[in-house]
Amino acid sequence: GAITMDQKSLWAGLVVLLLLQEGSAYKLVCYFTSWSQDRQEPGKFTLESADPFLCSHLIYSFASISDNKVVIKDKNDAMLYQTIKSLKTKNPKLKILLSIGGYLFGSKGFHPMVDSSKSRLEFINSVIPF
Repeated sequence: GAITMDQKSLWAGLVVLLLLQEGSAYKLVCYFTSWSQDRQEPGKFTLESADPFLCSHLIYSFASISDNKVVIKDKNDAMLYQTIKSLKTKNPKLKILLSIGGYLFGSKGFHPMVDSSKSRLEFINSVIPF
């Protein structure tokens, strides 16, 4: 579906916050999707070929929201996220971010999560381990 003004504002705000995080420090933000490993060459990309020093930030997609908690539903996706987190052993300065949602996710998980302070707190507490 179409992107709403609220969604545009949210994304713009997140980008601004990310840019303000470290002032004018160099940033190269990389985005890794779980399905990039399934592509045909030359578009195929696996974490084994990832240079942990190339990116200042690495965003992994996608996690989901279920019962006001962030979840990675697919076992393979959970393993990939752990592999991404292990890149920090090679480059401790690498910032790892987890993207929630995706094109097909829509807003179905976000609306109940932001509905009350209790549901927001559940979500926040579920994000911390990631």
